[in-house]
Amino acid sequence: MSKKANPKLIGGFVLGAVALVVVGVLAFGSGQWFTKLEKNVSFFRGSVQGLRVGAPVTFRGVPIGQVTDIDLLYEVEKLQFITEVSFDIDPDSFRDIGKTTRSDEEQMKALIKDGLRAQLVQQSLVTGQLAVQLDLFPKTEVNLLGLDPGRNEIPTIPSTVEKLESLIQRIIARLDKIDLQKIIDDLQLTVSSIQQIVASPKLKEAIANAGQAMTEAQQLVSKLNSRVDPLAQSLEDTSKAARSALNEAERLLVDARPVLVTTQNALARAEQLMKAANTTIEPGSPLHFELVTALREVSGAARSLRSLANALERNPKSLLFGRQAPGGR
Repeated sequence: MSKKANPKLIGGFVLGAVALVVVGVLAFGSGQWFTKLEKNVSFFRGSVQGLRVGAPVTFRGVPIGQVTDIDLLYEVEKLQFITEVSFDIDPDSFRDIGKTTRSDEEQMKALIKDGLRAQLVQQSLVTGQLAVQLDLFPKTEVNLLGLDPGRNEIPTIPSTVEKLESLIQRIIARLDKIDLQKIIDDLQLTVSSIQQIVASPKLKEAIANAGQAMTEAQQLVSKLNSRVDPLAQSLEDTSKAARSALNEAERLLVDARPVLVTTQNALARAEQLMKAANTTIEPGSPLHFELVTALREVSGAARSLRSLANALERNPKSLLFGRQAPGGR
Protein backbone atom coordinates (compact mmCIF):
# COMPACT_ATOMS: atom_id res chain seq x y z
CA MET A 1 0.00 0.00 0.00
CA SER A 2 1.25 3.44 -0.97
CA LYS A 3 2.08 5.92 1.72
CA LYS A 4 -0.25 8.95 1.99
CA ALA A 5 1.35 12.33 1.09
CA ASN A 6 1.98 14.74 3.92
CA PRO A 7 -0.20 17.88 3.41
CA LYS A 8 2.18 19.98 5.50
CA LEU A 9 5.11 19.07 3.31
CA ILE A 10 3.20 19.97 0.15
CA GLY A 11 2.07 23.28 1.67
CA GLY A 12 5.66 24.09 2.57
CA PHE A 13 6.82 23.50 -1.01
CA VAL A 14 4.03 25.75 -2.33
CA LEU A 15 4.84 28.55 0.08
CA GLY A 16 8.52 28.31 -0.80
CA ALA A 17 7.76 28.56 -4.50
CA VAL A 18 5.57 31.63 -3.95
CA ALA A 19 8.30 33.22 -1.86
CA LEU A 20 10.84 32.59 -4.61
CA VAL A 21 8.53 34.17 -7.20
CA VAL A 22 8.06 37.27 -5.01
CA VAL A 23 11.80 37.59 -4.42
CA GLY A 24 12.48 37.23 -8.17
CA VAL A 25 9.93 39.87 -9.07
CA LEU A 26 11.38 42.27 -6.51
CA ALA A 27 14.93 41.56 -7.67
CA PHE A 28 14.37 41.77 -11.40
CA GLY A 29 11.78 44.55 -11.18
CA SER A 30 14.26 46.82 -9.30
CA GLY A 31 11.61 47.60 -6.76
CA GLN A 32 9.24 49.20 -9.29
CA TRP A 33 6.30 47.44 -7.71
CA PHE A 34 6.62 49.80 -4.75
CA THR A 35 7.63 52.91 -6.73
CA LYS A 36 5.03 55.57 -7.42
CA LEU A 37 5.35 56.38 -11.14
CA GLU A 38 4.24 59.67 -12.63
CA LYS A 39 1.55 59.30 -15.29
CA ASN A 40 2.07 61.43 -18.40
CA VAL A 41 0.56 61.74 -21.84
CA SER A 42 1.47 63.34 -25.15
CA PHE A 43 -0.51 63.70 -28.37
CA PHE A 44 1.24 63.22 -31.72
CA ARG A 45 -0.35 64.26 -35.01
CA GLY A 46 2.20 62.52 -37.22
CA SER A 47 2.94 58.85 -37.79
CA VAL A 48 4.13 56.77 -34.81
CA GLN A 49 5.09 53.74 -36.85
CA GLY A 50 7.86 51.93 -34.98
CA LEU A 51 6.65 52.96 -31.51
CA ARG A 52 5.67 50.07 -29.25
CA VAL A 53 4.37 49.65 -25.71
CA GLY A 54 7.43 49.32 -23.50
CA ALA A 55 9.52 51.66 -25.66
CA PRO A 56 11.91 53.75 -23.58
CA VAL A 57 11.29 57.34 -22.57
CA THR A 58 14.52 59.32 -22.28
CA PHE A 59 15.60 62.80 -21.27
CA ARG A 60 18.70 63.85 -23.16
CA GLY A 61 19.60 60.20 -23.63
CA VAL A 62 19.01 59.14 -20.00
CA PRO A 63 16.24 56.51 -19.55
CA ILE A 64 13.56 57.84 -17.18
CA GLY A 65 10.50 55.74 -18.03
CA GLN A 66 8.64 53.73 -20.65
CA VAL A 67 5.59 53.83 -22.90
CA THR A 68 2.55 52.17 -21.31
CA ASP A 69 -0.21 52.65 -23.90
CA ILE A 70 -0.84 53.86 -27.45
CA ASP A 71 -4.33 54.89 -28.57
CA LEU A 72 -5.63 56.42 -31.80
CA LEU A 73 -8.08 59.32 -31.39
CA TYR A 74 -10.33 60.86 -34.04
CA GLU A 75 -11.28 64.54 -34.09
CA VAL A 76 -14.75 64.58 -35.61
CA GLU A 77 -14.95 68.34 -36.19
CA LYS A 78 -11.51 68.67 -37.80
CA LEU A 79 -11.58 65.24 -39.44
CA GLN A 80 -8.10 64.54 -38.11
CA PHE A 81 -6.46 61.64 -36.30
CA ILE A 82 -4.31 62.04 -33.19
CA THR A 83 -2.17 59.40 -31.51
CA GLU A 84 -2.31 59.43 -27.72
CA VAL A 85 0.88 58.07 -26.17
CA SER A 86 0.80 57.33 -22.44
CA PHE A 87 4.05 56.85 -20.54
CA ASP A 88 5.25 56.58 -16.98
CA ILE A 89 8.21 58.46 -15.55
CA ASP A 90 10.15 57.16 -12.58
CA PRO A 91 10.74 60.06 -10.13
CA ASP A 92 13.78 58.21 -8.78
CA SER A 93 15.48 58.87 -12.15
CA PHE A 94 15.96 62.46 -11.03
CA ARG A 95 17.92 63.76 -8.11
CA ASP A 96 16.94 67.15 -6.78
CA ILE A 97 19.64 69.76 -6.17
CA GLY A 98 18.66 72.62 -3.92
CA LYS A 99 15.24 73.40 -2.49
CA THR A 100 12.04 74.86 -3.89
CA THR A 101 8.62 75.77 -2.55
CA ARG A 102 6.83 74.92 -5.80
CA SER A 103 4.66 71.85 -6.10
CA ASP A 104 5.19 69.12 -8.71
CA GLU A 105 2.41 70.59 -10.85
CA GLU A 106 3.98 74.04 -10.70
CA GLN A 107 7.37 72.56 -11.56
CA MET A 108 5.89 70.85 -14.62
CA LYS A 109 4.24 74.08 -15.79
CA ALA A 110 7.54 75.94 -15.38
CA LEU A 111 9.41 73.29 -17.39
CA ILE A 112 6.81 73.43 -20.17
CA LYS A 113 7.12 77.20 -20.21
CA ASP A 114 10.91 76.84 -20.55
CA GLY A 115 10.50 74.51 -23.54
CA LEU A 116 9.91 70.96 -22.25
CA ARG A 117 8.67 68.96 -25.27
CA ALA A 118 8.18 65.34 -26.30
CA GLN A 119 9.56 64.12 -29.61
CA LEU A 120 9.71 60.78 -31.39
CA VAL A 121 13.25 59.63 -32.19
CA GLN A 122 14.65 56.48 -33.77
CA GLN A 123 16.32 53.94 -31.53
CA SER A 124 17.96 52.19 -34.46
CA LEU A 125 18.12 52.82 -38.19
CA VAL A 126 18.18 49.06 -38.77
CA THR A 127 15.05 48.10 -36.84
CA GLY A 128 13.22 51.42 -37.26
CA GLN A 129 11.95 51.31 -33.69
CA LEU A 130 11.03 54.62 -32.07
CA ALA A 131 11.39 56.03 -28.59
CA VAL A 132 9.98 59.08 -26.82
CA GLN A 133 12.57 61.74 -26.12
CA LEU A 134 12.02 64.61 -23.69
CA ASP A 135 14.15 67.74 -23.88
CA LEU A 136 14.02 71.52 -23.65
CA PHE A 137 13.26 73.25 -26.95
CA PRO A 138 12.92 76.96 -26.14
CA LYS A 139 10.91 79.26 -28.43
CA THR A 140 8.74 76.39 -29.71
CA GLU A 141 4.97 76.53 -29.82
CA VAL A 142 3.00 75.05 -26.90
CA ASN A 143 0.19 72.77 -28.15
CA LEU A 144 -1.87 71.47 -25.26
CA LEU A 145 -5.12 69.63 -26.05
CA GLY A 146 -6.29 69.07 -22.46
CA LEU A 147 -8.02 65.78 -23.27
CA ASP A 148 -6.85 64.02 -20.08
CA PRO A 149 -6.80 66.41 -17.11
CA GLY A 150 -5.87 63.58 -14.72
CA ARG A 151 -2.33 63.27 -16.18
CA ASN A 152 0.50 65.61 -16.98
CA GLU A 153 0.28 66.58 -20.66
CA ILE A 154 3.64 67.31 -22.25
CA PRO A 155 3.47 69.21 -25.57
CA THR A 156 4.99 67.63 -28.65
CA ILE A 157 7.06 68.83 -31.58
CA PRO A 158 7.54 67.13 -34.96
CA SER A 159 10.34 64.63 -35.25
CA THR A 160 13.35 65.19 -37.47
CA VAL A 161 11.93 62.83 -40.07
CA GLU A 162 8.62 64.70 -40.06
CA LYS A 163 10.41 68.03 -40.50
CA LEU A 164 12.36 66.58 -43.43
CA GLU A 165 9.21 65.18 -45.02
CA SER A 166 7.46 68.53 -44.59
CA LEU A 167 10.39 70.34 -46.20
CA ILE A 168 10.43 67.90 -49.13
CA GLN A 169 6.68 68.34 -49.60
CA ARG A 170 7.04 72.13 -49.67
CA ILE A 171 9.84 71.87 -52.21
CA ILE A 172 7.78 69.55 -54.40
CA ALA A 173 4.80 71.91 -54.13
CA ARG A 174 6.94 74.82 -55.29
CA LEU A 175 8.43 72.75 -58.11
CA ASP A 176 4.91 71.90 -59.27
CA LYS A 177 4.22 75.62 -59.71
CA ILE A 178 7.30 76.07 -61.92
CA ASP A 179 6.92 75.63 -65.68
CA LEU A 180 9.89 73.31 -66.19
CA GLN A 181 9.14 72.85 -69.89
CA LYS A 182 9.39 76.61 -70.46
CA ILE A 183 12.70 76.72 -68.60
CA ILE A 184 14.04 73.85 -70.73
CA ASP A 185 12.89 75.59 -73.94
CA ASP A 186 14.55 78.84 -72.85
CA LEU A 187 17.77 77.00 -72.05
CA GLN A 188 17.77 75.31 -75.44
CA LEU A 189 17.18 78.66 -77.13
CA THR A 190 20.03 80.22 -75.13
CA VAL A 191 22.42 77.40 -76.03
CA SER A 192 21.44 77.68 -79.69
CA SER A 193 22.09 81.45 -79.63
CA ILE A 194 25.49 80.92 -78.01
CA GLN A 195 26.41 78.36 -80.66
CA GLN A 196 25.44 80.79 -83.41
CA ILE A 197 27.52 83.56 -81.85
CA VAL A 198 30.54 81.27 -81.45
CA ALA A 199 30.28 80.10 -85.06
CA SER A 200 29.80 83.64 -86.40
CA PRO A 201 32.64 84.92 -88.68
CA LYS A 202 32.24 88.38 -87.11
CA LEU A 203 33.25 86.99 -83.74
CA LYS A 204 36.39 85.44 -85.20
CA GLU A 205 37.17 88.73 -86.95
CA ALA A 206 36.61 90.66 -83.73
CA ILE A 207 38.96 88.30 -81.88
CA ALA A 208 41.61 88.73 -84.57
CA ASN A 209 41.20 92.53 -84.47
CA ALA A 210 41.45 92.47 -80.71
CA GLY A 211 44.71 90.53 -80.93
CA GLN A 212 46.08 92.97 -83.47
CA ALA A 213 45.02 95.91 -81.32
CA MET A 214 46.76 94.34 -78.34
CA THR A 215 49.95 93.93 -80.36
CA GLU A 216 49.83 97.56 -81.52
CA ALA A 217 49.20 98.71 -77.98
CA GLN A 218 52.25 96.79 -76.77
CA GLN A 219 54.37 98.36 -79.53
CA LEU A 220 53.10 101.83 -78.59
CA VAL A 221 53.96 101.22 -74.96
CA SER A 222 57.44 100.09 -75.96
CA LYS A 223 57.94 103.28 -78.03
CA LEU A 224 56.72 105.44 -75.19
CA ASN A 225 59.10 103.69 -72.81
CA SER A 226 62.03 104.28 -75.20
CA ARG A 227 61.18 107.99 -75.42
CA VAL A 228 60.28 108.62 -71.85
CA ASP A 229 63.69 107.60 -70.52
CA PRO A 230 65.69 110.20 -72.61
CA LEU A 231 63.08 112.85 -71.85
CA ALA A 232 63.34 112.15 -68.15
CA GLN A 233 67.13 112.30 -68.36
CA SER A 234 66.92 115.64 -70.23
CA LEU A 235 64.57 117.05 -67.61
CA GLU A 236 66.90 115.90 -64.87
CA ASP A 237 69.92 117.52 -66.59
CA THR A 238 67.98 120.77 -67.07
CA SER A 239 66.94 120.73 -63.43
CA LYS A 240 70.55 120.24 -62.35
CA ALA A 241 71.71 123.10 -64.60
CA ALA A 242 69.01 125.40 -63.28
CA ARG A 243 69.87 124.49 -59.71
CA SER A 244 73.58 125.18 -60.44
CA ALA A 245 72.74 128.55 -62.04
CA LEU A 246 70.59 129.49 -59.07
CA ASN A 247 73.38 128.60 -56.67
CA GLU A 248 75.83 130.66 -58.77
CA ALA A 249 73.42 133.62 -58.78
CA GLU A 250 73.07 133.42 -55.01
CA ARG A 251 76.87 133.31 -54.70
CA LEU A 252 77.25 136.33 -57.02
CA LEU A 253 74.62 138.15 -54.99
CA VAL A 254 76.66 137.55 -51.85
CA ASP A 255 79.78 138.81 -53.62
CA ALA A 256 77.91 141.84 -54.99
CA ARG A 257 76.85 143.10 -51.59
CA PRO A 258 80.26 144.70 -50.79
CA VAL A 259 80.22 146.30 -54.25
CA LEU A 260 76.76 147.67 -53.52
CA VAL A 261 78.01 149.21 -50.28
CA THR A 262 80.98 150.75 -52.12
CA THR A 263 78.64 152.07 -54.83
CA GLN A 264 76.36 153.62 -52.24
CA ASN A 265 79.37 155.32 -50.63
CA ALA A 266 80.53 156.57 -54.02
CA LEU A 267 77.04 157.90 -54.69
CA ALA A 268 77.12 159.83 -51.42
CA ARG A 269 80.53 161.27 -52.25
CA ALA A 270 79.37 162.18 -55.74
CA GLU A 271 76.46 164.10 -54.28
CA GLN A 272 78.83 165.92 -51.92
CA LEU A 273 81.17 166.68 -54.83
CA MET A 274 78.22 168.00 -56.81
CA LYS A 275 77.30 170.37 -54.01
CA ALA A 276 80.90 171.54 -53.75
CA ALA A 277 81.05 172.07 -57.51
CA ASN A 278 78.01 174.31 -57.35
CA THR A 279 79.79 176.57 -54.89
CA THR A 280 83.32 176.55 -56.39
CA ILE A 281 82.68 176.41 -60.12
CA GLU A 282 80.83 179.18 -61.77
CA PRO A 283 77.27 178.03 -62.59
CA GLY A 284 76.45 177.96 -66.29
CA SER A 285 80.06 177.46 -67.36
CA PRO A 286 80.87 174.49 -69.67
CA LEU A 287 82.95 172.77 -66.97
CA HIS A 288 80.12 173.06 -64.48
CA PHE A 289 77.63 171.55 -66.97
CA GLU A 290 79.86 168.56 -67.88
CA LEU A 291 80.68 167.83 -64.26
CA VAL A 292 77.00 167.91 -63.21
CA THR A 293 76.05 165.65 -66.14
CA ALA A 294 78.76 163.09 -65.27
CA LEU A 295 77.80 163.03 -61.61
CA ARG A 296 74.12 162.49 -62.51
CA GLU A 297 75.01 159.55 -64.75
CA VAL A 298 77.12 157.98 -61.99
CA SER A 299 74.28 158.52 -59.52
CA GLY A 300 71.74 156.93 -61.89
CA ALA A 301 73.97 153.90 -62.50
CA ALA A 302 74.45 153.46 -58.75
CA ARG A 303 70.68 153.56 -58.14
CA SER A 304 70.06 150.97 -60.91
CA LEU A 305 72.69 148.67 -59.46
CA ARG A 306 71.19 149.02 -55.98
CA SER A 307 67.68 148.25 -57.31
CA LEU A 308 69.01 145.15 -59.11
CA ALA A 309 70.78 143.93 -55.99
CA ASN A 310 67.65 144.41 -53.86
CA ALA A 311 65.50 142.57 -56.42
CA LEU A 312 67.93 139.65 -56.59
CA GLU A 313 68.09 139.48 -52.83
CA ARG A 314 64.28 139.26 -52.58
CA ASN A 315 63.91 136.76 -55.46
CA PRO A 316 67.11 135.08 -56.65
CA LYS A 317 65.10 132.85 -59.04
CA SER A 318 64.34 135.86 -61.24
CA LEU A 319 67.69 135.24 -62.98
CA LEU A 320 66.17 131.95 -64.28
CA PHE A 321 62.47 132.70 -64.65
CA GLY A 322 62.47 136.53 -65.10
CA ARG A 323 60.51 139.05 -63.13
CA GLN A 324 56.90 138.22 -62.26
CA ALA A 325 54.15 140.54 -63.41
CA PRO A 326 52.16 142.45 -60.77
CA GLY A 327 49.72 140.11 -58.99
CA GLY A 328 52.07 137.12 -59.20
CA ARG A 329 50.96 135.97 -62.67
